[in-house]
Amino acid sequence: MKRLCLLFLFGLCLHAVSAQVWLTEVTVNKAGTLSEVLGNRPDTIIALKVNGSINDKDAKLLREMGGFKHFDSPTSLRLLDLSDANLVAIEDDYDGQTVNVDNVVGTSMFGYSWCLMYLALPRNITRISSVAFVMCANLQALEVPEGVVSIDEAAFSYCESLREIKLPNSLRKLGSWAFNACVSLEEVDLPDAIDELEVRSFNGCAALKRVHLPSTVKKIPLMLFVGCHDLEAVDMPKTLTEIDEQAFADCYSLASLELPSSLRRIGPEAFCECHALKDIDLPEGLEKIATGAFFRCKSLKRITLPESLTSIGTRLFEGCESLSEVHLAKSISTIKEGMFRGCKSLKTFEIPSHVSTIEYQAFAFSGLESITIPAQFNTITDDAFSFCESLREVRLPETLTSIGTSAFYHCTALEEITIPANVREFGQNAFQYSGLRSISLPEGLTEISSGLFSYCEQLAQVTIPNSVKKIEGYAFGGCKRLKDISLPEGLQELGGCAFCDCESLEYIKLPENISRLESLTFAQCRLLKELDMPESMSFISSNAFQNCVGLKRIVCRAVVPPKSDYSMFHFSFLNYSECTLYIPIGTTEAYKASADFKDFINICETDFHTGINSMEDERGKREDTEMDIKPTRVYRLDGKSSQLARKGVQILQHNDGKTVKIIR
Repeated sequence: MKRLCLLFLFGLCLHAVSAQVWLTEVTVNKAGTLSEVLGNRPDTIIALKVNGSINDKDAKLLREMGGFKHFDSPTSLRLLDLSDANLVAIEDDYDGQTVNVDNVVGTSMFGYSWCLMYLALPRNITRISSVAFVMCANLQALEVPEGVVSIDEAAFSYCESLREIKLPNSLRKLGSWAFNACVSLEEVDLPDAIDELEVRSFNGCAALKRVHLPSTVKKIPLMLFVGCHDLEAVDMPKTLTEIDEQAFADCYSLASLELPSSLRRIGPEAFCECHALKDIDLPEGLEKIATGAFFRCKSLKRITLPESLTSIGTRLFEGCESLSEVHLAKSISTIKEGMFRGCKSLKTFEIPSHVSTIEYQAFAFSGLESITIPAQFNTITDDAFSFCESLREVRLPETLTSIGTSAFYHCTALEEITIPANVREFGQNAFQYSGLRSISLPEGLTEISSGLFSYCEQLAQVTIPNSVKKIEGYAFGGCKRLKDISLPEGLQELGGCAFCDCESLEYIKLPENISRLESLTFAQCRLLKELDMPESMSFISSNAFQNCVGLKRIVCRAVVPPKSDYSMFHFSFLNYSECTLYIPIGTTEAYKASADFKDFINICETDFHTGINSMEDERGKREDTEMDIKPTRVYRLDGKSSQLARKGVQILQHNDGKTVKIIR
C-alpha cells in the first residue's frame, strides 16, 4: 500500500513540474557521503530513494534539496523515501544540527523543507525530535513507522498541507505543539499507549474533524484543540477526570459532546466560542467548573448544573445567546460575576431559595423580562441587571437595604418599580437611562447618589422624603419630562448638574439650608420660569443656570448678594429685560454693585416676611382714586383678613402677584 501511495504521489510530483525525471535511487555505504554519491545531480532530482546509512550531514543536503535554500524551485525535491535508510549519529564535528543517538530524527533535521510533499521515514527510527519537520509547508502525507515511542515538541508544527498522518501503536508520548497549525489535517487516531497528552498538540488544526483519544488519558491539557474550527466529534475516554483551560476553545463546529461520569473538573474557557454546541450533559460527580467554561456557546439552549458541584467560576455562560433554561444545583449559593451576561434568550429566571448573592453583571445585557428578588437578599450588587433592555417588571423584597451602582442601568423598558421601605443606600447611576416614569423614595433615605436617575427621559414625577440631606451631582440630570419637584426642607447640599438638562422643569424653590450652588446645577433648564433662593444662599458657581432662557422671576432672599467663582454670575443667555429680580428691602444698592447681579434691569425690593414688594403713601389722594383699587385680598398688619378701608395701613395682594403696603 505504501508503494502505491509512493508511486501515486510521485506521479503528482512529476505532473506538477515541467521536467520529466524518474525516481532516483541511491545507496550510501558511508554516512555523510550522500553529496558524493549524488555528484552534481542534487538540483535536478525531484523524487529520491535513499538506502544505506545517513547522518545529519546528509540530512542537511536533503533539506536543501527540499527547498530550504531555494523556496519553491521547480527542480526542488518533492518526494523522499527513507524507508530503507538508517539514521546514525554523526562522527565528526559539523556546523549543522547533530544526531546524538542512532535511529532518531534529529532536531530540525528536515525543518523548512518547503517543497517536500511526501516522506517515508526509516523503518527503524524510535523518536522524532522537536521541530524535526517544522514549516514543511507542502508535506501532505506521512506514515510514522511502528517502533516510534516519542514525537517531541512542535515536530510537525506549521506543516500546513499535511492532511493525513498515521501514528503507530507504539507511540507513548506526543509533545506539546506537535501538530500546531497543521491547518489541513482532518483526522487523528491517538494510540492507547499514550497515557498523558501535552499542551496545544493540535492547536490551530482548523480542518480537523474527528479525534479518537487514548482510552487511558485522565486529562485533556491546556489548549489541546484550541482553534480546531471544523472539529465535530471527539471520542472521550471513560478515565477522563479533567478538561483543562481552553481545551476546546474556538471549536466552532462541535455540536455535542458526551462527557464521562469520571469527569471532576472543567477548566477556564474550556469550551469557549464553541458556537455550534447545543447539548451537553454535565455528569453527576463533576465538582468544579472554572471561569468562562461555556463563554459564547451561542447555540447552547439549556443547562443543568449537577448537585455534586462545589465550585463554579465567573462568566460561566456569558454570551450564550440561545440559553433559555437553567437549573442550578442546590450547592450553588452565588450567581457569579457575569454568569448570564448577554444571554439574550433568557427571558425569565427564578432565583432559588438557596441563592443569597448576585454578583457584578450577573444578568447584564440579558433578555430578562421579569425578575423577583427573594427575601434572603438585602443587597443588589453593582451592574447586576444593567442593559437588560427588555426588563419590565422587578419585584424587590422588604429585606432589601441597598441597590448597587448601575444596578438597573439602561433598563429602558422598566417604567415602574417600588422601592422597599428599608432601602437606605443607592449606588451611583443605579437607574440611569432607565424607562422609569415615576419614583417614590423611602423615608429614612439621607442621600441621593450621583447620576441615580440621570437621563431617565420619561421620568415625570419624583417624591423625595424629608430625610434626604444631600442630592449629588447629575442625580436628575437629563430628566427631560420632569416639570416640578419639591425639595425637602432638610436638604443641605445640591451637587453640580443635579438638575441640568431638565428641559420641562418650570419652578424651583431651594430649601433654607442650601447655601451654595455648584456648577451647572440647573443648566439647560430652558422652561424654568421661577427660581426661589433662600436667605442662606452665599455662593453660586459659574454657569449654574446656563441657558435657562425662560426665567421670568428670580427670588433671592439673601441680604448679601451671593458670590460666584468668576467675575460675573453666569445666567448665560438670560434676557435680563424680561426677568425680574426680587431682593430684600434695602439691598438694591448692594445688588447693583455686585458684578454678578449688575445686569438685571428689573429689580424689586420685597419684605419676604410679609410678602410686601412695594410701599405706597396715598394720604391726601382723592377718595375716588382710593376706591378704584381692586385687590385680590386685603389684610391688616397683624395678618388677619380685612375689608378695604379709607384710612390706615393695609396690605393688598393683586392677581399679578404684587403685594403692596398702603398708608392712607
